[in-house]
Amino acid sequence: MNKNVIILIVLLLVAGLIYMQVRMTTGDKAAVQENPYGLPDALVVNGAPVDPVCFMVLGGEGSKTLTLGGCAQTYKLTDIRQEVTEDNYITSMFKYTSDAPDAPPSMIRYKYLGETEKGYTVLVESSGGGTGQFSSVYTLGENNGDLEILDTIAGGDRCNGGIESASVVEGELIFNQYVTPFDFLDLADNNPYGLKAYDDLEACAACCYGIARYNGEGFKGISVIIDAERLDSDDASPERGMQNCFDKVLKSRMDIGQIDMPTEVVKSFVQEFHAACTVQ
Repeated sequence: MNKNVIILIVLLLVAGLIYMQVRMTTGDKAAVQENPYGLPDALVVNGAPVDPVCFMVLGGEGSKTLTLGGCAQTYKLTDIRQEVTEDNYITSMFKYTSDAPDAPPSMIRYKYLGETEKGYTVLVESSGGGTGQFSSVYTLGENNGDLEILDTIAGGDRCNGGIESASVVEGELIFNQYVTPFDFLDLADNNPYGLKAYDDLEACAACCYGIARYNGEGFKGISVIIDAERLDSDDASPERGMQNCFDKVLKSRMDIGQIDMPTEVVKSFVQEFHAACTVQ
């Protein structure tokens, strides 16, 4: 066989091997890039994260299933802008088709926290452009190509149960939730005198006094976040009634360093509050 023919055949074989290697390498990279977000496949549709607006159903309609297609049309949304932020939130800014042209945009976003034995755990946050800032933690599962809400773990609007932080560590959900003065009584399971939220103790969405801590075992205590100076300044406001007394007792606990209250300390604080403020 002619020497030049042999060389040509060898070159063609080498070129073919290089081509196949490039195709295989490119294919592997493409497969990896189909889901570069660190999300489970259940939260990825056509190579992109599930559109956050699909979580709009969690606003109170009671549905247990999230349909993952056509969500913007379903909820009549427009001007949708999406982004994936560095802190791993998938965010959508949008308006409703019925909004006035100068209306502020609404926002909904979610963050995948991890998987527990119960399912996929996500933190969902939303704002309608007003003062409300809603946040909740959900457990999701797969249901014939859709997502099913298996459990609503916790959530609310700002100080009314809003989520301060949440994470999944070694398969265990850990989260912190904002609380108001009245929530101290509920968490201590101690309200024998029938005190009422708002009427007797503050319970508004802007009345954050602490952060309740939870893990897989349940409620673990409260970290007080109200400024001690504010408690002193409010003490002279007679219209605040029993709330003044609550603040005085709480301030005395803060003065001795009880800022991070384990469960038993929360219970003893509430009992002291009743003894000082409620018992006539």
